Amino acid sequence: MGGKQRHAGSVAVRLASPAMRQLTAIVLACLPFAGCVERTVSITSDPPGARVWMNDREVGTTPCIVGINDYGSYDVRIVKEGYAADWNGRSVDTPLWDAPGPDLVGEILPVDLRSRSEWHVTLIPLSKDEAALIERARAAKVEASKPPFTK
Repeated sequence: MGGKQRHAGSVAVRLASPAMRQLTAIVLACLPFAGCVERTVSITSDPPGARVWMNDREVGTTPCIVGINDYGSYDVRIVKEGYAADWNGRSVDTPLWDAPGPDLVGEILPVDLRSRSEWHVTLIPLSKDEAALIERARAAKVEASKPPFTK
């Protein structure tokens, strides 16, 4: 067994090679200056002023910027009176620098990293015209037949 052992109470602390001790000291010295990662989604709509829900939680009114903790798929609903609701699955892709492995370096470095996705929705005005209603129903049927969470 290479290395010395010191006992602190009942816990044995193993001291590694000098290079490992130096690396540990550098990492610990940098921790107070470590950066952070900010993950956001910018949501806009045409017309603006629509209410936005992500995963059944109201997050704001367009235009809005929403902080997220995780990358992946979200159930997004955008609603404005007088317009057809937009209810789709949307996803936020993981940038390469925030993938498992490289993300450790990003968390330790004294820089602030930002990941921002942008979603834009054009809302369709509701019409009292029966032919337009039937056409919207056909379009909704086509949209509903698509696989979930497509971009």
